[in-house]
Amino acid sequence: VRDYMTMLRLLNSLLRDAPVFTTKHASLAFPINAILQWPMGTPAGKALFYLPGVNEHIRNILNERGRFLSSPASAHVLRDGPGGWLSADAIHAMGGFVNEFIHDQSKPHWGFTSWDDFFTRRFKAGARPLPTPYDANIITNPCEAGVYNIAHNVLKNDLFWIKESAYSLADMLANHEFVPQFVGGT
Repeated sequence: VRDYMTMLRLLNSLLRDAPVFTTKHASLAFPINAILQWPMGTPAGKALFYLPGVNEHIRNILNERGRFLSSPASAHVLRDGPGGWLSADAIHAMGGFVNEFIHDQSKPHWGFTSWDDFFTRRFKAGARPLPTPYDANIITNPCEAGVYNIAHNVLKNDLFWIKESAYSLADMLANHEFVPQFVGGT
């Protein structure tokens, strides 16, 4: 995305289209990343996204996208076949999906009411038990992810790479008054 009209057209499409499954480019499954990656990676783009007015508009777009992805209209991608999140390729890519998550293959969209419902699916009883749930030395990820990096003695402006973009502690916490509480931490 190299011009603002293309970016606006693509952002508008986010309000009407749910992501399809793909193995080619992860950013296609989450297109907001692909749309904003290039502008956020430039000094001018980074400065632009620091402006409260710009962030308010992006927040409105993301909130509207959230409403769409929580609606039954987004469930059309929960299907078998090319691009479907219930296709053989998608099920294979998601590993233990069939055995670990609550679903009903006899219902439309396997019982999921929206794209969001599918991506916030519930575990079956006993799936993925925590071996030591009260051990403060163990990090439990709240999603299908792994720890990418651990940093110690973090400074306010140290750079962290998240989805191919550099952020500081101050960036991630929007320069909130509690940023100093995290300086020096892990």
